[in-house]
Amino acid sequence: MFKFPIFKFLTFLLCLLPLEYSIFQVYQLQTGGANVLGADPAKELVLLQGEWAIRFLLLTLLVTPVRRFTGWRQAQKIRRMLGLFTFAYASIHLLAYLFLLLELDFRNLGADILKRP
Repeated sequence: MFKFPIFKFLTFLLCLLPLEYSIFQVYQLQTGGANVLGADPAKELVLLQGEWAIRFLLLTLLVTPVRRFTGWRQAQKIRRMLGLFTFAYASIHLLAYLFLLLELDFRNLGADILKRP
């Protein structure tokens, strides 16, 4: 019989929450709702996605120590999924930076990289 991996499914849904929140904030901004993103929404979206990419990277790296110290083997089963979400959020961060902040003007990319440590 098919065994439904509820833990992986719930983890998947939890990992989607930051992206859903960002999409909802953009929707609110477009429809004239509450502006939680501040005076520069593009910059805030780029920072938000970058922060979540770092959080997912840390969670992914913590899976093995958690498994070793606690003996909780279920954590090992979600490591790949967390790594893929790390890549997804980092890619969204990069694309948002290129499209929203640089507006695909690659001449400013080098100057911007040198300006930001």
